[in-house]
Amino acid sequence: MSVRVSMASSLLLLAIAGMASSVGAQVAPDEEQWGEAIDGAQLHLALAMTGPPALPGELPALAVQIRNQSATDLTANPEALDYADIEFDDVWYVQSFAITANAHPVVIAPGSQKDVGLLRPIASNMYGANARSVRPFELHPGPHRVRIRNLKGPNFGVYTDDGKAMVLLSNRITINVPDLSATAEREALVTQTSAGGFNALQPARRLIERYPDTALPAIEKAIAATADPAMRAQFVGLASNLPDDYVIPFLLTQIAPGVDQAARIRAADALLARGRDDGLWALVETWRQMNHERPPRYADEARLLEFLTRSGNPQVIDLLGRTSALRTELRFSIVQAYLPPSAAASSVHLLDQGPGASLPAALGIMRELPGGSAGAAAVERLLGLALDDTGSVPMEARYGGVTWIRPRVCDMAALVLSLRWPGKYHFAWSADAADRDRQIAAIKATWMKP
Repeated sequence: MSVRVSMASSLLLLAIAGMASSVGAQVAPDEEQWGEAIDGAQLHLALAMTGPPALPGELPALAVQIRNQSATDLTANPEALDYADIEFDDVWYVQSFAITANAHPVVIAPGSQKDVGLLRPIASNMYGANARSVRPFELHPGPHRVRIRNLKGPNFGVYTDDGKAMVLLSNRITINVPDLSATAEREALVTQTSAGGFNALQPARRLIERYPDTALPAIEKAIAATADPAMRAQFVGLASNLPDDYVIPFLLTQIAPGVDQAARIRAADALLARGRDDGLWALVETWRQMNHERPPRYADEARLLEFLTRSGNPQVIDLLGRTSALRTELRFSIVQAYLPPSAAASSVHLLDQGPGASLPAALGIMRELPGGSAGAAAVERLLGLALDDTGSVPMEARYGGVTWIRPRVCDMAALVLSLRWPGKYHFAWSADAADRDRQIAAIKATWMKP
């Protein structure tokens, strides 16, 4: 998966209707100029002329082409150019990002040229190539000279037909970053956010940060214009950063039964953080109505269970503790959810799993028990009841220095009790089930004492 970690947000260039172009640009003298040829390969940089506008005050999106004047094919990984290094006013910068390694290679036949990338550089994700800690990228209004070079790595870059990797340097272009007024910036951000979809997430963040009083109507339009339920939930999560007076009425609309579950969970979580449990009980009712005898949509059940276990509400935790009618993987997941990070690892590392183990493998663990002393007491009750549950899950996993194979619900309950209340309960995971049973019996006797 990755070489550098990042967020690659979209920043494309187009004039915004009703205002001066947010990023104007002129190309240096020869529009058709190409970079220096290496083994017959050349790189060309130009402004991208289609797509949504760039964020106000940001770099425009840049279109990248490769020309092949050799006698054999060239192959390019588009991400090696999408996230290319950028020379900005004679200083080189690299971009932070996560390489997916899923991009389809582009083959450039002899005597041809192809579009191979669309650079959407974000100023906050760029840093000096030789001194990242002391030379952050700063974007100022005015004209700037820009060129790029592709990334190079194992199976990642631009290659000749015989597998030779090369670094191509593009032509230089000149761009102009205007000094926008606050009014123009706000209007641009509202327009971009309202369009919805992935490209609206970054403008929405900036709109909330800089102009919170105008953000909510634009976010509501973004939700209406966005087809992907998970992305709609992201907009709800962003809106939750707005002041209470603006956002509480909006959040209440997002917990209604007809709203996507992912968005309802985001809204309910934001309401809980403000001391309101309206959405919590709506989602408890959803949990009650789920057919837990067979797996429903996996993501829905996992997301909802994680939210409920982390709510900290004693009544909800007690409800989750009444698990006898649930599938074994669900019962195990509820118990494992209260596992704290170990000294050696912050999560459970899955080694192997069989059918029926996907849910516990996916749920996280939590640093602190939610809900204060009342929540902790409810979790202890839940775990104590689970000490009688001998159902097992077909999985092998490692947690700190412990490896478990086909763990039982009672084993996990004993482990969590011993880690959350080490002065009261004692449990050492053993490969011998009889040894674990003896320890569990002692824990249960302690738990049952008044």
